[in-house]
Amino acid sequence: MVRGIPIVQAMSSGRAIGVIDLPVDRANRANTRAFVRIVKTDSITADAGADAILRAAAQSVASVVARPIATVAADMPRRGDQYALGNLIADAQRAAAHADVGVMNNGGIRTELRAGPVSYGTLFEVQPFGNMLVRLTVTGRDLHRYLESLVARGAPRVHVSGVVARYDLARREGARIVSATVGGAPLDDAREYTVAFTDFMATGGEGLELARKASSDESLGIVDLDALISFMQAQPGGLVTPDAAPRLIPVP
Repeated sequence: MVRGIPIVQAMSSGRAIGVIDLPVDRANRANTRAFVRIVKTDSITADAGADAILRAAAQSVASVVARPIATVAADMPRRGDQYALGNLIADAQRAAAHADVGVMNNGGIRTELRAGPVSYGTLFEVQPFGNMLVRLTVTGRDLHRYLESLVARGAPRVHVSGVVARYDLARREGARIVSATVGGAPLDDAREYTVAFTDFMATGGEGLELARKASSDESLGIVDLDALISFMQAQPGGLVTPDAAPRLIPVP
C-alpha cells in the first residue's frame, strides 16, 4: 500500500491473478483489500468451451511439437552466468549468420535441456520468442567497447561465440577487458568484424546496443529457434555434446 493505494504484481506467465477490492464509498477506502491469488490447474474447473479450443489447437500441432531434432549427450542446466546451453545458442546464431562473433542474452534462454532425445517442442520452450537474427558489421574498436559494456554492470549475463575475452571487475569502468581474441587472433581495433544476435539484442535489448555503431545492418530472415535446430542437426550423428568452457573469463 502506497498512501492508501494498493499495488499488486501477479507474478508472471498467467500463474497468478492480482485482485483489488475497492469499496463503493470513498470514505471507506481503508476497507480496500488487495491480494494475489495463485492459479493452479487442479484448483479450478476448466471452462468447457475454452478447453475444447485448447485441445483442438494442441492436437493440430502435436506432430510438429513431437518432431525429433537431435540428442543431447548430457544435461545442459541454466546454472550461474556462463553455461553450456548459452554457448550452444550463441554458436548456433554465429553459424547461421556466418559471422565472426555471436552474442546471446541469458534472459532469452527460458529453460534447460536434459540429456537424451530432444524434440521441436523442447527447443521451443528454450527459445519461444521467435526473434529474428541480425548481422552487424563493426570496427574492432567498437566491438571492444561492446565487450566493455557486457561487463559494465558486473559479471556478464550473456554468452558469446567466436570471441574469448578476459575481464577484471576491479578495474575502472571502460577498462575492464584485459584481453580479447576473435577466431583465435587478438582483437584488432582497425579491422571490421561481423556480429550476430537477435533483433532484440541488436536494438538495445537489456541495455546492450551495438546497432548505432554498425557500418552495415542486415536482417537475415532467420528465426533464432530455426538457427538452433539447424545447428544441432548438423552435429555429427545429431549428437550434441555440451561445451561449458567460459568465453567471458574473470581474471583471478
